[in-house]
Amino acid sequence: MDTNSNSNSNTKTNTSKASDFFTNDYFLYIAAVVLSFAGALLTLPGFGAVSSFMPVLFFAFALAFLKLKWWVKAAFFAGFGYVITSVFTADSLRSGVTAAFCGAAVTLACGAVWFFKGKKNSYFFTAGVIAALMIFANIMVFGNPVDAFNSKTAFDDYFTQNYEKDSLNVSPIYFDFQKRLYRADITPGKSFEKVFTAYIFGGRVYESYGRFAELMTMEEKRLQVTVVLREKFPGDTFYVRQESISRYPDGKIAYPEENASRYEARMCMGIYIPADITPDMFSARVANYLKTLAESGVELGRVNFYGGKTGVYNRVTARRVTLAPQNPSVGRVYESLVAEYMHSRLF
Repeated sequence: MDTNSNSNSNTKTNTSKASDFFTNDYFLYIAAVVLSFAGALLTLPGFGAVSSFMPVLFFAFALAFLKLKWWVKAAFFAGFGYVITSVFTADSLRSGVTAAFCGAAVTLACGAVWFFKGKKNSYFFTAGVIAALMIFANIMVFGNPVDAFNSKTAFDDYFTQNYEKDSLNVSPIYFDFQKRLYRADITPGKSFEKVFTAYIFGGRVYESYGRFAELMTMEEKRLQVTVVLREKFPGDTFYVRQESISRYPDGKIAYPEENASRYEARMCMGIYIPADITPDMFSARVANYLKTLAESGVELGRVNFYGGKTGVYNRVTARRVTLAPQNPSVGRVYESLVAEYMHSRLF
């Protein structure tokens, strides 16, 4: 009897110690720190669209069950949300919104748990309303799982179809609560100095990196054209701009610095002549510039010449770089799409 009594006593003592450990303030504070840190970490853009799947709400309810004062738990979550977001994004607005949402989520979760424990129908209903409010707030700040999945698929398809694999680095997609769109950050394949954005709207991807890659691919050729013409016509006023590349091999844009020569025959340059000269003088300059480029062996797909005053180029002609006779078309360049539309309607 004495042996059994001692055994039961030891068992109760061990159980009591375990229970005391999990209700000990040190454990509770450590648990609050771990849960707050993990929940705040998953809100970062670097984790992609994970935040759209509402992990913040999971950690908020986990914190709500800890036997600490509600404002202590809210302060922990809000504090970690602000600090972590500030450190990794340097975006003060995003940091503030994340902190406010994390703190509010814990506060509402504590309220929902309190009402749920009341075990009354009206309390259950109130707890459900609070939970629904939390889900709605999460969607407003971090997006929703359906849009996150569809946007990721659209982004993956777009970049696979339009860019060579190693030509750029694309971040995981995340929700931009200011524009209410999913976005990704793009950096050139061998440089992290420049960052470009890509958004998805209406099922289509809109991004600024493609134009940058095109301009950089054409930059060396632009300098070549400028040097050739400047050496021959040092007193003329003109400048050269990259315009476009008509087509890419395999339909994919590669990293600019290594593949520029592949696109020379498909490049289009614009040569602007901002001088008050007659049409005959303009035509003579065009002919002289083309002859110089052709004799220098400059390979280009097309050159567009623009004549007129700076900012108002009312004369344009498209030519190929060749010594052969050409019959180019001459048209008008409008200052804006509105002016072009009105001219087409009136004349």
